[in-house]
Amino acid sequence: MPPPCDWEVDRPKFNNGFMHSYILEWRENRDIPVGPTGFENNKFWLSGELYVDGNSLKPALDHEISIPTPGETAELEAKRLNQTSHSSMLLFQAKCEKLMNNQKRLAKKILRAEKNMPETSRPELEFNPFSPKIAMYLRPVEKRDSEQIAQIYNRHVAEGNITEDQVLISKDDTMRLFNKNKNEKLPFIVAVAGEPPELVISSNQGSQELHQGTVNGDKIIGFALSERYNYGFSDSVMGRSRYTSILQLFVAHDYQRQGVGRNLLDRLIHTLSTAYAYKKACKFINPHGDRVNECEGSGIWHQVIFQVPVLRQDDPEFPRIKNFLSSRFLFKEVGRTKSTGRSNFSRGPANWLDMVIFQLETSQAGTFDPFC
Repeated sequence: MPPPCDWEVDRPKFNNGFMHSYILEWRENRDIPVGPTGFENNKFWLSGELYVDGNSLKPALDHEISIPTPGETAELEAKRLNQTSHSSMLLFQAKCEKLMNNQKRLAKKILRAEKNMPETSRPELEFNPFSPKIAMYLRPVEKRDSEQIAQIYNRHVAEGNITEDQVLISKDDTMRLFNKNKNEKLPFIVAVAGEPPELVISSNQGSQELHQGTVNGDKIIGFALSERYNYGFSDSVMGRSRYTSILQLFVAHDYQRQGVGRNLLDRLIHTLSTAYAYKKACKFINPHGDRVNECEGSGIWHQVIFQVPVLRQDDPEFPRIKNFLSSRFLFKEVGRTKSTGRSNFSRGPANWLDMVIFQLETSQAGTFDPFC
């Protein structure tokens, strides 16, 4: 069997050399003489009144004009316009009128339904579980808050289980803490009792500043801040643990159980993590546009830690603190160091305290450059 042939490429070209001999052979074998039909001299055929139908002539068919030629006569032009744009316009107008009538009927039905509908009270907004029980707002710490912050902290030193500060601190100590966080660009916020003050635009610098009448009357009722987890021997903060932070939270004793602490911590974690679901139940103002106290203003962080000193056995405050950190902020209790601190001996014999460590991941490990 011969191989298949590609007819588009391999087949030979047509050879018409046989045509001459074929015509000669056809002439020799023809039976019927070929001659004129006689119609070519007929005047009716020449005029187009008749046409050839086989061996005879027949009258030409009468075709009525169905598609007018535009512009021949005014009558034909009017007919053309009526058959195209005018008729389309009439159909479009009819559709628009029908649509408008339907809309009017629908509007009347809605009005009748609203009149017959029983009156219902406006649904109440969903309650935010982080909403404070008192009027308060949050803002970045300022130098003028140092004395009130020291007073709040000293109350905890005197009555609580502060392991590192066994004596009362001064305003200067608070100023050092303020300057340290400012230099290291770490968030430090305070809670203020009352409604947030109005803001005005300064005419000389274009920055937002508080009204002078409300500046000196702030009542600080709590504060929260972030600290470095570790320092190098050279006081460097660029070591391997630079993405870990320790959180501090203190609320004035007279304002505890009022939602102050949860709103302070809510805002503080928001500044350290974009992944955190910010509840935003309390107003936060930033009159001087401090970027550090905005979300990720101090950079990105991998872990945040709470170190809570507790009595070695049956601390009455520990269940409440654990529930506060675990249920509201998803902190996990990851460890406990035994007898690593002592209570204040000014109230009697000092007791050994355990340090319970709570940890929260604020950014996934893959977020960070492994070679940096």
